[in-house]
Amino acid sequence: MSHGVKRDTYINADPDTTKALTYDMLDHIAGKVDEIKTIYEGHLGACDIRFKKLENKKKRDTAISAISGGIGGFLAIATKWVKDLF
Repeated sequence: MSHGVKRDTYINADPDTTKALTYDMLDHIAGKVDEIKTIYEGHLGACDIRFKKLENKKKRDTAISAISGGIGGFLAIATKWVKDLF
């Protein structure tokens, strides 16, 4: 972890120093959480556009598959009908 406090230093410190080190580490963690939240909120708009494209692609692919299956089935029946006709 990059908080800068070694395990032995923390364990061997007196109670007041331990409390100060704990506070500093928690403050560091809170700062990192705020930084991650800011980055997340910045990317939310770009990712939302990407997710909507992916969702629409799924719908489009399903529609193309259904239409292709319908046309393929029609051609199979038409081919069989023409074959039986001759």
